[in-house]
Amino acid sequence: MKIVQNLKIQFLRVCILVLFSGVLFVQSHADVAEKKLQSIGRTALVSLPDFNLKDIKAKVDTGAKTSAIYCSDIVLSHNAKFVEFYLFDKEHSQYSGKKFTLAVERIAKVRSSNGEVENRVFVLINIRYAGKQHTSEFSLSNRISMKYPILLGRSFLRNNYVVDVSKKGK
Repeated sequence: MKIVQNLKIQFLRVCILVLFSGVLFVQSHADVAEKKLQSIGRTALVSLPDFNLKDIKAKVDTGAKTSAIYCSDIVLSHNAKFVEFYLFDKEHSQYSGKKFTLAVERIAKVRSSNGEVENRVFVLINIRYAGKQHTSEFSLSNRISMKYPILLGRSFLRNNYVVDVSKKGK
């Protein structure tokens, strides 16, 4: 009799677990549907409101974990809490000649597209795309040889963007 009672209890536990799992599964799918992903192309025009810059060409790169922005004359403060830099360089059409100072978020080793590992400074920058503004982490990088001054990595794309390679430059 005790064996039958234990089997009934175990059966009830399994039924409750299965029922609870189904509720969680349905809820997680509903959460994904509610996110309303915004599409972004392989390239995009973005704005940097804190730097008063609009319509900057950016490349979307799902292979890059973090985003990068083209800077020149990057100088860390003595205590490495702040960094000074110029956005772009004198040859770039949107170069302002203004020196910017931002708080350092972190310094980390990054492997560049050519395979070289280098220490890079990361900062938080407000970026606007398709009417939505996000604060995202960017590494400050010399991208002079790159076609696009901004690279948008997965950390930016986590703001509910999905990449549509047929779409570009909007």
